[in-house]
Formats: sequence, structure tokens, C-alpha cells
Amino acid sequence: MKTILKILGGLVLLVILALILIPIIFKDDIVKMVKDETNAALNATVDFGDFDLSLIKSFPNFYFTIENVKVTGIGDFEGLELAAIKELNLTVDLMSVINGETINVKNITILEPNIHAKVLADG
Repeated sequence: MKTILKILGGLVLLVILALILIPIIFKDDIVKMVKDETNAALNATVDFGDFDLSLIKSFPNFYFTIENVKVTGIGDFEGLELAAIKELNLTVDLMSVINGETINVKNITILEPNIHAKVLADG
């Protein structure tokens, strides 16, 4: 009985360590992936400051905090700051990330956004 409890305790400890260490170990890869995918999906350039990822804040989901988000236009909107966001929080379904299919975003919170909307003459 004690052996089973030790094994279960060890497994729980490993899971907790994984929840803490995975965001730390893969932070640079995740930041690069987020920037690349965002810039590829938008007709704009996106840059941001600090980036935090947690599996603990909203388990079993990923919780992202992205600070100082800047969206700068390209093409007809070259050099125009389309958006400046002090903090962007996302809650993302963990299983959708693991499966690698469509990523399911469960919640988005935007703090102190400054949005510049501009319409071209041709609509």
C-alpha cells in the first residue's frame, strides 16, 4: 500500500512539475510561433513585449498574457499604427493545441485598447 502511494505521489509531483516547466522551457518557441502565425494571418505587422504562458491559471487550458501589443499596417496602411493594446489575455483549449488542428480560443480579454480604424476611398 505504501509503495502505491509513493508511486501516485511521484506521478502527481511529475505532473505539477510539467505544468510549471513546460511554459518556461518552450517559451521562446511559443513566442516565435505566435508572432509568425499572427503576422501570416493578418495583413499587418504584429509585435509585442512580454509574453506569459501558464497551464496553472486556467487548467486544463493554456492561459496567455501578451503585453504591449502593436499592430502596424502594411500596403495602403504602411506605417499606420492600427492597434495598441496594453494587455491581451487568451484562454486556449489545451486539447486543440495538442491535436494540432484548429485552435479553440475560449476567452479573449483586451485591456486598454487603442484602435485606429481607417477606410480607404474604394471601401
